Amino acid sequence: MTEAVVPTSEVRSALGRITRRFDAGDTDPVFFGSQRRAQAVLVPIATWEKLLAHAEDELDVDLAGGVWSTSARGSARTSSTQL
Repeated sequence: MTEAVVPTSEVRSALGRITRRFDAGDTDPVFFGSQRRAQAVLVPIATWEKLLAHAEDELDVDLAGGVWSTSARGSARTSSTQL
């Protein structure tokens, strides 16, 4: 990822502009931090909600995969993640 990193002090003073940009439909994230190292990112709430839903879906798949596994002999057994 080669996004420009905005200094934190600039983001602080530009928050109003950034939120207006998001309200206008701009979905580009704003990476900010210090010494050209990204420490955080601002994204529109719609983007955050999509990312969160995707992460939750992935977690559900991971958890479902851990509930049942098959031993080398082919018999099903439960893992320690099952309730």
